[in-house]
Amino acid sequence: MATRLATLSFVLLLATFAVPAASASGQGTRQITTDSGMDYHPRWSPDGATIAFTSTRDGARAVYMLSAASGEVTSLVGGMDGDLHMAWSPDGSSLVFDASQAGGPPDLWIVDVPSKLVSRLTSTAQVEVHPHWSPDGSEIAFMSGGHISVISMETGEARQLTRGDAFDTHPCWSPDGATIAYTSERDGNQGIWVVSRAGGEARRITTGLGRSDWANWSPDGTHVVFNSDTDGRRHLYVVNVETGATTQITDGAFNEWQPCWSPDGSTIAFTSDRSGNLDIWTMPAPGVLP
Repeated sequence: MATRLATLSFVLLLATFAVPAASASGQGTRQITTDSGMDYHPRWSPDGATIAFTSTRDGARAVYMLSAASGEVTSLVGGMDGDLHMAWSPDGSSLVFDASQAGGPPDLWIVDVPSKLVSRLTSTAQVEVHPHWSPDGSEIAFMSGGHISVISMETGEARQLTRGDAFDTHPCWSPDGATIAYTSERDGNQGIWVVSRAGGEARRITTGLGRSDWANWSPDGTHVVFNSDTDGRRHLYVVNVETGATTQITDGAFNEWQPCWSPDGSTIAFTSDRSGNLDIWTMPAPGVLP
């Protein structure tokens, strides 16, 4: 499992350095980090004032926060191993993230943003990564052992949401907390699926595309933005969750992935190598969607 996870994350990150720089496509795209290190996995705070992201700018992976207004960057979590994928608590006071220590498998951790104090949430023999906090704050969805699980913040008990032989990962709660979008290979082609918070039958919402990943909901819950390698490179797409109507919103000779919709719905932040380096970019959200 650890080897398979590395294939999905570290190989994709390292592969970006072979991609030549290209000019930006689309109107209004803006590069918001410019450090020589790798900056990736942007996540908006609930109030839209801050973007948390992972970076190697100081030599090792760590979590940083960027002020959306001033561009000031401050460090939040360091000294831990792993990809450090993170998600905000609904009140913006904490971040949950995945990390490992002492060579063990990655677990889930929580950092209190004001104090920067870190506490452990899970400790198992499974690979546990890609957490996402429910809108009501009561549960956190995450990938555990190749399936989507949900842990109660009250009891600490986890329940497995998806089952079978498929590899399921990257869960993301809908704004109303009723549904979880996630990545799955369950029909042989990696795509975006949705399942009820209570579990049950899952439904695929992306069709006719290449390998698709990193679903993130629009604030009104009608659409999901994600990345797909349909044209040979990873670009961003938006799908109507009910109808399946899909629009490609970036293109060009570069890769873009890990999109995140701003809380007010106006902007999408994402990881891109369009500058020749791995950085955080933003673009206006599409004004008209199918």
